[in-house]
Amino acid sequence: MKKIIREKGVIITGPTATGKTRVGARLARDFDGEIISSDSRQIYRRLDIGSGKDIQEYSFDSVTVPYHLIDIADPGEEYNLQKFQVDFIRAFDEILDKGKTPFVVGGSPLYISSIINRYSLPGGPPDSNIRKELSNKTNHEILEMIKKNGREAETIDVNNRNRLIRVYERLSSGKIAESGGAPEAEWLIIGTYLHRRQIHEKIKTRLEKRLLEGMLVEVEDLHTSGISWEKLEYFGLEYKWIALYLQGKIDLATMKSTLEARIRQFAKRQDIWFRKFENQGWKIHWKDPEKYDEIKNLVSLFIEEKQLPEPEMRISEIFYGPKSQ
Repeated sequence: MKKIIREKGVIITGPTATGKTRVGARLARDFDGEIISSDSRQIYRRLDIGSGKDIQEYSFDSVTVPYHLIDIADPGEEYNLQKFQVDFIRAFDEILDKGKTPFVVGGSPLYISSIINRYSLPGGPPDSNIRKELSNKTNHEILEMIKKNGREAETIDVNNRNRLIRVYERLSSGKIAESGGAPEAEWLIIGTYLHRRQIHEKIKTRLEKRLLEGMLVEVEDLHTSGISWEKLEYFGLEYKWIALYLQGKIDLATMKSTLEARIRQFAKRQDIWFRKFENQGWKIHWKDPEKYDEIKNLVSLFIEEKQLPEPEMRISEIFYGPKSQ
């Protein structure tokens, strides 16, 4: 098959626990491409089990699909969206220079939005005056302040105080510019879709598996090596709730049940972002991850510059069932 490589790439995304990594790795193998991770925690070394790196899924018959933006920063290092964009452009160009196709794989919607909407983020150091102003504010109060600045605050986790402060800081200082900080490329966006009940079951099974694989020890070792409890909590989800357990602030049962519930909430927030992408005009081809041949056919059409079918569904049209499910 003759490949026509231009400024184009394939994005494999979707809610957590829907099999994005394996699908992306198979596609990169079959189309002689390379992976660029768009996961905000997999960039850190030693955040392995909790971040779900699953590096083994990139290997086929002892051959590993090349990947980028995984294990590129130390856990104590400050890594932000601006750095991600710089590293992303470098990886994207490097892959195209080889005559290969970039496959962007991950479920951090802000990172994906920064790519497809071409954010321009001059960045800048934390603003001590703003942080002093916010020090006596509750998380909910900061969220309301963000709303008044016009930000779509429903996509921000009210429990992530560091994230709330950083968003407000950028809004207040005008550090979010319009666009241009990512490649001007043509994108095929494929979303791995499962019914919410299936996602919940997979979240539960995956959490149990990761705990058995040593996720508690991973977090404890990170702290022993010098990573503060505060920093571990900043990483969110698995790292936050396990850190609270290891500090004796919650018991094991509470940690497990709360963590499972928070991962479910995270999947729901991801859906909000995907709905937003569709409302912006981006077409997302939602596919069952088990129907690989259908996904592969879409990529073939895209790379060969043939007409793509319209998406079969929109995330806003998907019925998940009652909340109790």
